[in-house]
Amino acid sequence: MDLPPVFELPERVVQGEMAVFYAYHLPEGVMPVLEVDTQGRLKFFPFEDGYVAYLPTNYATGTGEYRLAYGLEGEPLNESTLTVLPRDFHIQHLRVNASIVASTRNEAASEQFARYFPKARQTSADERYYNQPFVLPVTGRLTTEFGQTRYVNNAPTSYRHSGLDIAAPAGTNVLAVNNGQVTLSMELILTGNTVVIDHGQGLFSVYYHMQELFVEEGQFIERGEPVGTVGSTGFSTGPHLHFTMSYFEHNLEPGYFLVGEPITYENAHYLLRGR
Repeated sequence: MDLPPVFELPERVVQGEMAVFYAYHLPEGVMPVLEVDTQGRLKFFPFEDGYVAYLPTNYATGTGEYRLAYGLEGEPLNESTLTVLPRDFHIQHLRVNASIVASTRNEAASEQFARYFPKARQTSADERYYNQPFVLPVTGRLTTEFGQTRYVNNAPTSYRHSGLDIAAPAGTNVLAVNNGQVTLSMELILTGNTVVIDHGQGLFSVYYHMQELFVEEGQFIERGEPVGTVGSTGFSTGPHLHFTMSYFEHNLEPGYFLVGEPITYENAHYLLRGR
């Protein structure tokens, strides 16, 4: 007996969380459709016996209701809504040695970063490379949350922090959080020794400021394998790992993947100690 099509649509997400949509029991050869009023039509990827689509949110995503239209290709679409809930993001005033700022946050650093980093997250495999839970890249002390507004040396302008800063002893192994293919492994002036891993279906993990690099571009790596060691290369005030997850170039709260919730100053003392 043919089962009717089933769409699983989340009702709400918090800024920084990724909305995940599933479609099952579709007629053979018929693709699902999902349109978001601000994003247009989302891409569906094969998943188990159906399809999956992703909608990233972050600190820049406006809160409130978004209209969804979903159904089957070539048929009238149904309507639903997705509510993006607000999250309180902290403000950070960071003091950095002027010589570090001058040597790592300059025109050459910006041009190099723009040349190599974005393209590492622009193309992803349609296949999901992982089928196990994510692991912590390193254990340690949280020094900066995802999405914080950061002012450096009392500058009048600020920027948003794209991931988590986790302080740990220099030389500590940094682990791949899940299976994937390395799309970038090189030293950049701004972010130091940097690795980007494609986990498939648009999901990437990013690792900055490492002391050593153990992987090469194009290499497939398994969950829990070392990609490098904790360091303080690039724009950095001490040994730590800057880590983030992204859907293509849209940065996400890494905690949802690592531990199922945002990692904050309030909970990091036990979430980042390992399990």
